[in-house]
Amino acid sequence: QALMTEVMACYRSISNLHAVDAELQLQLDWMESCYGCLLKYFPYSSTHYTAIAEMLFRLSSQVGEPEGPPREYGVDLGRAQHCQGKLERIFEKTLGIQMDGSPANPDDPIGGMCTSSVELWLLYIQTRNRQAQRQFPNDETNIRQWTTKAYELAIDHAGFGYSNHLLWKHYLGYAKVQTSD
Repeated sequence: QALMTEVMACYRSISNLHAVDAELQLQLDWMESCYGCLLKYFPYSSTHYTAIAEMLFRLSSQVGEPEGPPREYGVDLGRAQHCQGKLERIFEKTLGIQMDGSPANPDDPIGGMCTSSVELWLLYIQTRNRQAQRQFPNDETNIRQWTTKAYELAIDHAGFGYSNHLLWKHYLGYAKVQTSD
């Protein structure tokens, strides 16, 4: 626990995650390896999967996106793409779905290891929304469809579990904004 506390303190102390700095890249690699080692022995720890997924979400942000770098100069874009791939694999493993919402393993109707984790589902919804905005920058209809599908998928899997009020609260807030537009 002390090591993971140190990892989180180190992560919070980084002001610019997207800088191309050898020392920073080593720190980020160390943090990822600590989570990887922990999750090897505790594969059902949705709390730690959520923490590493949030880190990867921020690292995979592009210029102009929330949590993204302020400019392209001095940014490691390859690392952002690599982090996006890792984030997608986490969703496949923990939630049992691919990014398009289809099952990661069609022969397994149960899903992933942490299917009831509301926090992971909320992060999946954020990621799916961000992907829609990247793919359809000026098409609100497609962005809305992708995000709504992500919410409905999350509700199907975690809408009646522990902390489900957070998921429903986010979904209702999203629906209110969509109906007011």
